[in-house]
Amino acid sequence: MPERLKPELRRKITEHIRLGHGRNWIARDLGVSADVVSKIARENYLGFSNVRTVKATHAQQIDKWAARVKKSEAIWN
Repeated sequence: MPERLKPELRRKITEHIRLGHGRNWIARDLGVSADVVSKIARENYLGFSNVRTVKATHAQQIDKWAARVKKSEAIWN
């Protein structure tokens, strides 16, 4: 049976998640598996957000929108 995590370690993991650190980084830093970090996040109704991915996705959406506008302008002019 796996060893239970100490409350102090659980608190540190939760704190790192709230600070916005990534799951894999937290796991490496604290010496636990990424699955453990995910489980603790779920238990505390927390999630992970990768700001770089969100920004890149938004930029890509804007680029595609601009390309559609340019194409429609070429058709109508």
